[in-house]
Amino acid sequence: DFDVKVKSSKGGATVVWDLKQAVPDLFLGTNQISRTLHQIWRKVIDEVIKDAEGGAYYSDGSSQVMVFFEKINEVGGKAKLERASAEVKRAVKARIEGGPGAEAQKDQAGAEKKRVGGDSALSTVIAEGLKENASFKEVGFWADRVLREIQIGGARDAMPQDLVKNAMNVKCVFYPLWNAAGQAIAGNFVTAGTIKGMKGETVGIRTDLALLSWACLELLRLVKSNVQTLVILPLSINSFGEDVIFDLYINVLRRMNPAIYKLLVFEVRDLPSGTLSPKIKDQLASLSRLSRATIVNSGILSFPDYASPDFQPHAYGFDLAEFNLPASDVYGKIFHYGDIYKKRNAKTFIKGVANAEAAKTAEGAGFLYIAGPALAQPLPKCVGVKKISFDDLLKAQG
Repeated sequence: DFDVKVKSSKGGATVVWDLKQAVPDLFLGTNQISRTLHQIWRKVIDEVIKDAEGGAYYSDGSSQVMVFFEKINEVGGKAKLERASAEVKRAVKARIEGGPGAEAQKDQAGAEKKRVGGDSALSTVIAEGLKENASFKEVGFWADRVLREIQIGGARDAMPQDLVKNAMNVKCVFYPLWNAAGQAIAGNFVTAGTIKGMKGETVGIRTDLALLSWACLELLRLVKSNVQTLVILPLSINSFGEDVIFDLYINVLRRMNPAIYKLLVFEVRDLPSGTLSPKIKDQLASLSRLSRATIVNSGILSFPDYASPDFQPHAYGFDLAEFNLPASDVYGKIFHYGDIYKKRNAKTFIKGVANAEAAKTAEGAGFLYIAGPALAQPLPKCVGVKKISFDDLLKAQG
């Protein structure tokens, strides 16, 4: 379309617009235009060429955009692009600082000294990675940077250093998972974990990203050791509020050895009640293609049914440790939950089972997957598949 417009024109001018000169902090030694910057420059250029009746062409892997102006000459085109560069710079700054009129969320430990004018907020995020109190926009820019690093190359199965640094701040362990059908330890639940010193609105996203790194590294270890077991990774659907976070997940997984997909199960939380939106269905379908299965953590008081041609959850369940209920109420609710999904011919899981009575209740209610300290203590690494009866597991825990 761009070539046709240029060739069919009887006048005008084609001018090179180098975005690397406008916002050099967004390139970091590469000419690749990030997803975020691509969204910004497209919006800006649409306004710039509107009156001049032109077009723009961008070739992947280049920092340059070819801009055609049909109604003005080269001098006029360059003047317009100077204003466009200023607008792009302003838009980038607004993204980092939370939008016009919004105060940026600042790191508690001396970020004020490092943020001195211009686009230095972005430079700080790029130089230091995620900070203790990163805003949603800062997390988005950080993820965009890591995503670009993945997309432009790097060794397969090697975790980007920004993700490794983030993962080093999280504490997590693995709870062995008992499979009633196979009468065996068949997998490991990754605990939600906490990030040291973290607070604020983006803790959940950062924790999910850190756990993704931990899980992938552990999965690679299992594959290299030829250990067969499942790794169940918790994930809040809210972490995908920014599209770039979802893109980062998908690209990290695609970068890994495909053998890990047979071992990885996503435990998705915080899905909305009722019908899922097309966007969420697409996201879940993409995750399912890069994993063995997806299970839904609905909580003990909710009984959703998300089964559809687009998305088929492998199982539904909840974390018992999240609920502070009297024992009599808990046992009744476990039975009720199991009964509802049994009638739907759907599989169920329960984790966070702390005592033998709750474990026996879950087994009696037909839960296929059971995990918690009543059956096995948390471990620093995943354990392989092991045949063992339910009673023997309980006896081993005393």
